[in-house]
Amino acid sequence: MAVVALMSLSAMAEDLFVGGSLSFWRNDTDKETTISILPEIGYRLDDKWTIGTTIGYVHTEEGKDDDKVIGNLFEIAPYARYTYFTAGKVALFVDGGFGIYTGKTRFHGESGDAATAWNIGFRPGVAFHLNEKFTLLAHMGFLGYEGANSHAESVGYKKAFGLRFSGDALSFGIHYHF
Repeated sequence: MAVVALMSLSAMAEDLFVGGSLSFWRNDTDKETTISILPEIGYRLDDKWTIGTTIGYVHTEEGKDDDKVIGNLFEIAPYARYTYFTAGKVALFVDGGFGIYTGKTRFHGESGDAATAWNIGFRPGVAFHLNEKFTLLAHMGFLGYEGANSHAESVGYKKAFGLRFSGDALSFGIHYHF
């Protein structure tokens, strides 16, 4: 029984992946800084379907020293990925999922109330399989809804819906497959 259990776990591990993305953005004109650390874990169900989640941290600052607004939010964003086209090492996919962001804000050095933001929608993307173990990914755009309370809005999260296909909706990541 132990051998069968180990063989089952080994087979499952082949479809498991870890990865994520890091980002840093600084806008000197508006005195804005955003840093995000978003690890990711997922499981490939078959050639078309994958499930996974990002769990991470986003830090934002806006304004000058005496008038600075700071946000520190925790993010969890589960998704289901459908791969609709594959040609050699390249695959096109779309992620459908939702994200929840929660944390604290600080205004002018004083602690603020809880900031909460959320989204639900679809993000198209492309994957480039470097080899059997590593894959580079890029997401381009967002179709869906985003919401935020007033404290999350003060650190850059917005209430919005529709199709956004801009540089703000572009992200890159890497996966390691076991």
